[in-house]
Amino acid sequence: MHMTYHVFGAFDRFNYGDILFSRIVDDLLSERSDNPARYYYSVSSSDLRPFGGIVTKPIKSFDRNSVSSSDLIFVAGGDVLTADWPTLIGHSSGYTYYNFLRIIRKIFGERYAGKFAGKLYGSDLDFPFVISPDDFTSQPDVIYNAVGASGFMNNPGSSLFSEIIHKLSRATSISVRDAQAFAFLKDRGVAVTLRPDSASSMSLMYDMKFLSQHRPVVLPSRYVVVQCALYLGKSEIENIMRRAVALGKERGAKIVLLPIGTAPAHDDDKFLRELKSRFSDINVDAVLLPQMHIFQIMATIAGASAYAGSSLHGAITSLSYGVPAAALVPNGVSKLTAYLNTWAVPDFQIEELTFYKPRDYENGGSMPELAMADLRAHLGLA
Repeated sequence: MHMTYHVFGAFDRFNYGDILFSRIVDDLLSERSDNPARYYYSVSSSDLRPFGGIVTKPIKSFDRNSVSSSDLIFVAGGDVLTADWPTLIGHSSGYTYYNFLRIIRKIFGERYAGKFAGKLYGSDLDFPFVISPDDFTSQPDVIYNAVGASGFMNNPGSSLFSEIIHKLSRATSISVRDAQAFAFLKDRGVAVTLRPDSASSMSLMYDMKFLSQHRPVVLPSRYVVVQCALYLGKSEIENIMRRAVALGKERGAKIVLLPIGTAPAHDDDKFLRELKSRFSDINVDAVLLPQMHIFQIMATIAGASAYAGSSLHGAITSLSYGVPAAALVPNGVSKLTAYLNTWAVPDFQIEELTFYKPRDYENGGSMPELAMADLRAHLGLA
């Protein structure tokens, strides 16, 4: 059994999915009678406990020489395999750093920008969440749990990918969350398994009775959830309005606008405020929710008649609780499309929106059960 858990992920920003990973891992480890030591590492120090998250330490404070062979290095999920320092620093530090580091990358290239940003934050890791047993003298187990790898497909010509592939090939165990990433890594000689995102297990951990205690009081009795990030929605706002109105009408439900990612480069809140204003102009009554605790977000989606959004973890929450899920901008988010195509099947259509339901599995086991089994095995709790 592992002595100490060193858990890595983008837990230091308000993004629903990233906070979910830390919450689920911490709740599972709390089941152990010996209450094992665990530390959570992100780009920066943070405390998102008011929103359901955990306290994080900055990666620069991680002392690799103090790690023993019985410790576990655990990369908890998310689209982390190609997440570089400039992007992650920007997401956690605000637009000043984000735009500055984008300029550095554009002028000097991704390799220099990554090393510059990593050194700026006091780390010699080329990628914050790409770790190998060879990075330690003690050679601990290094596990990647149901991670995403959309960056490989979005930028296949990157000169840095060979270094990432080499490190991944040395890991103790890797599971990935979609068939596209699985095929990419397997074709390059990485031993990898295909499993649902660990957040899919949420309905096994937090049932509807539990979520009823967190249901926002402003929710109507019947509603559909609409969510979208600013970068994707701003050029599609007329189409999004049309689809949302058609969805509400078809389901006989009120529209609820739910921001679940407010970090830079997500900015759901900014886009949904504009969407709410546009709806008011045409006399469509929509409820705009504020930034909330992850259990309130979960309860809102789990109680909906349908979900349409750009967030992968919005869709994963829907599927976990049996709520139909659709990409609000079809094919607009590659990781969302890849995940739905892997773990769900089309159920019905409204306008251009294809709503999905969980796939049936010949060998038994639901998507939440498969995700939970993978997570518990990787944490040594099986």
